[in-house]
Amino acid sequence: MKLHSNGIFFAFFDKTMSVIIVKIVTLSMSGLKKEKVSRFGVSIEKELLGKFDKYLEALGIPNRSEAISDIIRDKLTGEKINDQNSLCFGIITYVYDHHKREIEKKLNSIQHDHFRSIIFTSHVHIDHDNCLEIIVVKDKGSAISRFTERVLALKGVKHGKFVLTSLME
Repeated sequence: MKLHSNGIFFAFFDKTMSVIIVKIVTLSMSGLKKEKVSRFGVSIEKELLGKFDKYLEALGIPNRSEAISDIIRDKLTGEKINDQNSLCFGIITYVYDHHKREIEKKLNSIQHDHFRSIIFTSHVHIDHDNCLEIIVVKDKGSAISRFTERVLALKGVKHGKFVLTSLME
């Protein structure tokens, strides 16, 4: 029976923007039936591990394996999103002053320019002056980025964000 390993490096940033590089080594034994999960070892500083465990406890994440799987999935999804030709899904949210001259007309025009990307929109009256819009989108990452940039660049849009995700294949 032979033991094989290969390494994958991931870089993460903590709240102080210090880079944390983790080398994940997957071990497999030839001749054994492959399982749906693999066991691997991670070497990590004790202080960092303590912070990680406290973080997991605060979030109610039951174990390190689930947390590390989530981190890897998030990183790989992020890489796919960065591929501007990948199919992505997202939410664009923004707050605007509806009294601002012609802003609703401009927003409506931009949405019609990108109608193929839009799955769903919702409009909420926050108060007398401000409105919140939520747009659920599906398209190539590059198309969603262009759409978002046009909306958030409008005068009268006070604040906005967008979150993208992608299916991992």
